[in-house]
Amino acid sequence: SFYQSSLTRCILGFTNFNIVPFILIGRLASFQIFNFTLTFKFIQRLRKSCLVMLKTYLQMRRN
Repeated sequence: SFYQSSLTRCILGFTNFNIVPFILIGRLASFQIFNFTLTFKFIQRLRKSCLVMLKTYLQMRRN
């Protein structure tokens, strides 16, 4: 189903995204901190939308 595939993509993207920024982060310490906060905010937002999608998916399966 559409939800299942987008959910899988979401989870895969989330695990990939956890690793990637730390590889791509710049060498300057101040830049790293700035980058990390941005990344962290993005991950939180992504996690939130994943949870919403998961809830919707489970509700759809129940019906």
